[in-house]
Amino acid sequence: MPRVSVIIPSYNRAELVVETIESVLAQSFKDFEIIVVDDGSTDDTREAVSKLDGPVRYIYQENMGRSRARNAGFKASAGEYVCFLDSDDLFVQEKLESQVELLQGREGAGFVYCDYSFIDQAAKPLDKPPVYSSHPLRRGSIFRHMLYFDFIPTPTVLARRECVEAVGLFDPLLEPTEDFDWLLRLSKRYEADYVSEPMCLIRAHPGNTPSSAIAEATMRVLVSHLSLDDTKKVLGKDWRRVYRDSYLTVANYHYNSADLKRAREYYLKALRVEPSRAIDLQTGRLLLKSFLGVTVLDAARRVRERFSKEPAGIL
Repeated sequence: MPRVSVIIPSYNRAELVVETIESVLAQSFKDFEIIVVDDGSTDDTREAVSKLDGPVRYIYQENMGRSRARNAGFKASAGEYVCFLDSDDLFVQEKLESQVELLQGREGAGFVYCDYSFIDQAAKPLDKPPVYSSHPLRRGSIFRHMLYFDFIPTPTVLARRECVEAVGLFDPLLEPTEDFDWLLRLSKRYEADYVSEPMCLIRAHPGNTPSSAIAEATMRVLVSHLSLDDTKKVLGKDWRRVYRDSYLTVANYHYNSADLKRAREYYLKALRVEPSRAIDLQTGRLLLKSFLGVTVLDAARRVRERFSKEPAGIL
């Protein structure tokens, strides 16, 4: 039985998935199996994977989505430890070795994760978005922190098999943020630890899910978890603030995408959750713009700037 199962769901990414698999085959830790679940690809994924040497198992299924592909891979796997690697991301050579060693030494931890870097489609380094710097990696009971911000990409995780079985697999109805729901369930029940070095490369490219769609789906996951009594107990008095801030985040995504109607909807939801604290000066301005439209306020600003430059003393 292999020590680690690496499960890779893929759909029409023949070129990228080969690079992904090769990053696992190049690991310094060798006691693993790779299970590639082809989710109904119409390109040459099957042929590309079949050319690779090593402990690679290929499974084909009709197109049913990433969650069902991951779930099928887990059911076909046998490893003591499990990780789910997206078909466009990469492992650094020491990723499995460092995480297996850490998890072996932390009997109380149900899973470990690692720091990560971003790359573009050509695997060139990208700057990590500033928002991540305000949410540092944490160990121990991290469920509360996960509710504030999803700072753990799924490919960075290595989990004990029995822990995955205990919390359940991925919910297809929650895509594209089914992995956030899974990580919330995992972190609610088990403690975590992490490797501080970036051992996983997360690829940003045009095929990624749009941010606004992720924000909407994240909100659905949060609402389902925030409605639970045990979540309210964990958060205590911060429960409403997490709710409010989540709505404001989604509102800002829509505002930046020029979808003022959807932005206004979420600004008002934030107001209803916590009326006394939801609106600061900046948020109030954005809410007003969502009602009036950007062009109206921009025109007013231009007129105001023009008159402010007129010479004084003219009657």
